[in-house]
Amino acid sequence: MQLRGNASISSMLRGVPAVRPSRPTIATDYEVAPTSPLLRWLIATAPVKICAELRLIGTDLDFAKDEGKRFASEARIPFFEDGVEPTQFEGYGAIGNEIVEQLGAAPAAVVVPVGNGALIVGIGRALKARAPETEVVGVAAKEAPVMALSFDAGRPVECERMATFADGLAVRVAIPEAVSLVDGVVDRMLLVSERAMAEAVRAYQAAGIRAEGAAASALAALPTGRHCFEFRHDSWFAEDVYERLRAANAALCLADTEEETTPLQATADWGYLRLRDQGYTGADLEEWARTITRLGAGWQDAYVYFKHEEAGTGPEFARQLNAILNP
Repeated sequence: MQLRGNASISSMLRGVPAVRPSRPTIATDYEVAPTSPLLRWLIATAPVKICAELRLIGTDLDFAKDEGKRFASEARIPFFEDGVEPTQFEGYGAIGNEIVEQLGAAPAAVVVPVGNGALIVGIGRALKARAPETEVVGVAAKEAPVMALSFDAGRPVECERMATFADGLAVRVAIPEAVSLVDGVVDRMLLVSERAMAEAVRAYQAAGIRAEGAAASALAALPTGRHCFEFRHDSWFAEDVYERLRAANAALCLADTEEETTPLQATADWGYLRLRDQGYTGADLEEWARTITRLGAGWQDAYVYFKHEEAGTGPEFARQLNAILNP
């Protein structure tokens, strides 16, 4: 039995056979102590009583896995290998199904941590079956990049780099079968730094959520910086949406055309305006300057864009507005 994270063990136990050796051996690396909460959880939740012999072997997961395989072969007992077990894929597929069901629609993208690949294969299969337009994005640690490198190469590659604190991503050797399966469902792979994962763990903690590095890697992979949302249906212009934008410091795009103007709501410490009317007068621009000054009392910056059209009036509008705001 190969010991990794809670999710892998949980998936394994769903499909565990009713008959097993009376004293299985768990080969693990130095990061899991005999008193580990993870090991206690495994023993407490197993469908049958486990009296396990725990052997602390080697310095990383793949070293321990090789020893586990050797022991299982000599003892003629089954070896559960994370990344190639069909039962794992079925269990993780439930997560992909739940994502679609809870959202009520296909998400644009789903970001999944990648260790040996079982989690993203299971989720990816379910998403490709139910929401083929959804982009499946994998995340690996920069300090354990073998699966990302193998995905980019389209084949297993060798990489001795494995120095991540994220135990669930701490893979040094790519399993050929897993690489092939990942290639079949994943659209792209990203790498995240140890610092980014640590900051994501801290962000989860601030929200009252306990997460280890691998779980936080998906959050760490999300783009940082400023984000603006331009809505083109009136149903989005609601207070609960504004509250969500404020919570994320995301700006509501203030768009103005000949036909209509979006609600003038400041939802971030910066502003974003698209002034697309082609016939602004001096009085119109003075009114927009007053609006920017009023809404922007708490802004650090304001980005104002005029429409690019054949007459070339946009740059002149920008010059006039800038002169009003900065006399």
